[in-house]
Order: sequence, then structure tokens, then C-alpha cells
Amino acid sequence: MATDYHHGVRVLELTDGTHPITTVDTAVIGIIATGDDADADTFPLNTPVLKTNIQAAAGYAGSTGTLAATLDAIADQANAACVVVRVPTAATEAEQNTAIIGGSVDGKYTGMKALLAAKSQLGVKPRILAVPGLDTLPVATELVGIAQKLRGFAYLSAYGAATKEDAVKYRENFGQREAMLLWPASSLSTPPPAPPGTPPPRPAPSACVPRSTKRPAGTRRSPMWCSTASPAFPRMCTGICRRPAPMPTI
Repeated sequence: MATDYHHGVRVLELTDGTHPITTVDTAVIGIIATGDDADADTFPLNTPVLKTNIQAAAGYAGSTGTLAATLDAIADQANAACVVVRVPTAATEAEQNTAIIGGSVDGKYTGMKALLAAKSQLGVKPRILAVPGLDTLPVATELVGIAQKLRGFAYLSAYGAATKEDAVKYRENFGQREAMLLWPASSLSTPPPAPPGTPPPRPAPSACVPRSTKRPAGTRRSPMWCSTASPAFPRMCTGICRRPAPMPTI
């Protein structure tokens, strides 16, 4: 039997030198986006880049794809530290999924896998993750896996869900605690230009809600929208893009 049993808290004081305290920053956003006409020096393909002035960075994002719209939506909420990985635009959904998910080419991570290299290359680890407008089921599934590796959180849309029943059924694809499914999309008072048929970058403003409330609130909040009384809802929001079906008359 041990003879040094101690009931309670034991304090070990180290007096030989300085011992820094390691902190974990959970307010860094990580996004994957497309933008073929973005400035290649500012947003190189398949390379994580850290942007701390989102509004200024949006000026180099071009006008095609999802990059410009995503950065504009983030800038409306907060001037967050954001790790951006730009991927090429593909002709088909399957090819786009492959480009976004990425892999390893000659020892270099591509697509969302590049987020795993952000800590070693940029000194920060993104923990609030999203692929606005392009988070199909294969992409969303892979993003949740990346969130688990980074000990972060993935904000996902119910991609393709037209009704609340579709969204509930889509939710059955995920059982991880690192995933938050968002439906329906919000309507912005000043929506950024986007090509016809491009899904709204829903997870972009929602990813900023926990970031913008983390510092004053001291904890991560769930995104609450304009239809609630919570103060943690996206700025520039005027409503939701889908209205509930009317109640049947009896």
C-alpha cells in the first residue's frame, strides 16, 4: 500500500527557471473556397494562408467562386483570424469534391488536408471549419474528420435539403459531436454577388458567431438566428431563405 496518499489538491511549485503557460486559441477560422480569378500571390492554390484583415483580403479574392462571398460574409461578423485554402474550380461535382477533399502530392497536403499543415507553416491551428456553398455530403464527412484531428468544429449546411424533413434526414449522416448542421440559409441585407445557381455561403457567417462571442462571453456559443431573442445572431441578416409551410386548415 502506498504511504504517501494525499486527499485533496497537491501543488507542485517549480522554482528553477521560467515555465511558459500554453494556451489554446479556439477563435481561428479555417475555410476552403474556390476563386479562379483570385490573386495567386495572396491566395495560392492548395496552400494555407493566414489572413487577419478579412476585409482587405477580400479585395484580392476576385469575383468568381465562393472565396469572395465567403470573406465578405465573415467580414460582416468580425475581423477574425482566418486560414484560407483556395482550391481550383472543377467542371463536375465529383471532381470538385475531389479537389476540396484533397490529399498529398509530393509530400504536400492539398485541399482541406492543407489545414492540417497550418500549425507548422503559420503558427496557428484553425478550429472553426467550413466549406461554404460546397459542403456536399462527401466533403462534409471529410471535414468532420479534419475537425476531429484539429480538435475543432465543423459548420455544415444540409446540402440539397429543400424541406425541414430533408434536413432532419440529412442529419442522420452525422453522429460526431464536432459537426453542427445548419438549415435553412439566412438572407443577407447586402448579399455579395454570386454566379447563378451558387448556393449561399451559409456556414461563413455562422462560423463567425462563436468566434465573435468567444472573447466577451468566454465560451463558444451556438449560432442563434434572427428569429430568436439571442444576441448572438449574424449581422446583416434580414431573415431566412426558406419560409415554413403554412399550417393546414381544419
